[in-house]
Amino acid sequence: MQQGGVIQTSRRGGPDVWQFRWSEKDRDGRRKYRKRVIGTVEQYENAAAVVMRRQP
Repeated sequence: MQQGGVIQTSRRGGPDVWQFRWSEKDRDGRRKYRKRVIGTVEQYENAAAVVMRRQP
């Protein structure tokens, strides 16, 4: 996960979602973990489809 990775996450009130997770270093050199929701499992059937969407 040096450049980030895609994982499937459960949601309490809806369908599971795909998340992109990565880390950055803050000013003090500590890692800060970040994440963004890409879409639902209904929109993208597997992680490969999510990765294809991310590429330009």
